[in-house]
Amino acid sequence: MPSPDLQPAFLVRPSLAPTESIRSLIHRLAVQNKLPLRMLGEPGRLGEATQVACELASKADWDPCDLVQRAASTSESDPSDTVVRIGTAMLGKRCIVGLQRRICPLCMVSTTWTPIDWEIRQNDACHIHQCMLADKCSACGAGVAWLSHQYACDRCGLAWRHFETPAASPSSTTFAKWTHSSVVRALRGIQQDGHSKNNGVRVRLEKLLLMLEVLRCEVLRQWLSPKLWADFGHVWSIQLLKESDYRSWLWSEMFLHAAKDPMTLAKALRPMGSALMTSAYFNGFASAAPVPNFILTALKKLGEDKLLHKLASRPVFDVRRHGIYGVFQAPEPGLSSPSHRDEKYWDEEDGPQSELERFLEVC
Repeated sequence: MPSPDLQPAFLVRPSLAPTESIRSLIHRLAVQNKLPLRMLGEPGRLGEATQVACELASKADWDPCDLVQRAASTSESDPSDTVVRIGTAMLGKRCIVGLQRRICPLCMVSTTWTPIDWEIRQNDACHIHQCMLADKCSACGAGVAWLSHQYACDRCGLAWRHFETPAASPSSTTFAKWTHSSVVRALRGIQQDGHSKNNGVRVRLEKLLLMLEVLRCEVLRQWLSPKLWADFGHVWSIQLLKESDYRSWLWSEMFLHAAKDPMTLAKALRPMGSALMTSAYFNGFASAAPVPNFILTALKKLGEDKLLHKLASRPVFDVRRHGIYGVFQAPEPGLSSPSHRDEKYWDEEDGPQSELERFLEVC
């Protein structure tokens, strides 16, 4: 552990990049000042990285307030209860990757810092280059270390920028864009969801991650067999959120309901419990959730007749039946529902804010 009283001011004092993580900042400080890595303890652990960064702040000209905006804190009454803060978002430690670092090789060609986006456990892609994040060397399979003086594999020496990584799926790319927008939103101190033409960020980070957990751990787990859930649970949960009409229904049904309960959204991702324990609160909601057509179509293609028979008793999602219009704009008789805008991302400009979107800002 470093001792600030014994350390002179650093000759090179890297500035914190807009969405950079604390662990990345400590790494750059060590590399640029050629510090012995052992003096930094184990910054791969976010709690220890937070402590190290705060101790070195005065010598590195870092603003402690900026560090706190992306730090981990532990409850005095229960040391195992760690809360991770990303701007205005307060998350449980299970939402953040642990000792395993993840990188985009293409990003590492032009930069040496890594963003908080890549430390969100549910996000596995780079939103810029639309490739999967790498956590292992593509040559020897060694894990990517948090501290490396050469920005290369510690075992075989292959530079991070030369790692090979596959292209990301459309779903992973979409979620990477959502995650980035939500992280930017949280660091800017924006607490309300809403439409914006300028920066495009609209969804709170804790809300995005909780919805994904509930869809994957509760809704899809009830619909699919264990094998299909393991293969498609994450991808299909993102697709469920990508369906614009279904997403709107989920927001109104799930979060307006949750806001009336003592377990509010602000607390939902902070408990020590697992994702399953948190999402289990929404078990009743999941039992009544209608099935969108794309799930039924996919099961038909996979030849899952038993699952189709099981889901036959559930309602199929229909915009008019499930109240997307409700009191806002009931369709005229004979008119079909408006076309989906599934190709649009949450962080893209999509015209004037609708009455429904304004309504959902309260969630």
